[in-house]
Amino acid sequence: MTVPVSKKVSPDGEYMRAALLHWLPECSPLVEELEAAEVESARDLGLVPQEIGIYSLLSEAFVWPVLVPALERQLPGDPVVVRCAHLLEELVTSPSSEVRQAVKIRVIEILAGSGLPMEEIKKNIGPVTAGLVAASRN
Repeated sequence: MTVPVSKKVSPDGEYMRAALLHWLPECSPLVEELEAAEVESARDLGLVPQEIGIYSLLSEAFVWPVLVPALERQLPGDPVVVRCAHLLEELVTSPSSEVRQAVKIRVIEILAGSGLPMEEIKKNIGPVTAGLVAASRN
């Protein structure tokens, strides 16, 4: 039995997925893995697969597998950290309040309170991201 995949994708989900893949192509297999797991789970339950939410995309395809390891490497000029910084600035300046809120909760608050090495990303984050990180530390 073939289970149809939901074609209803939210604009925020589509935007988040596209931004992740644009700035960080290394997220592609992670996003595909999340989507495949959703299809398999839905199939097992006899349901229609749903879109991967923006909070899940941020946590499971960006923060823990890409951003945190890149920060922990502490490589000067690390291109992954630079691209992460560009992605963050794009997302925190998104016209969508849902995207901005998801980034604040799933990324900014982690950066502000994690004790992760921040030197490299601080050199590259934009002014909006920097302001949000600073405000979250207070």
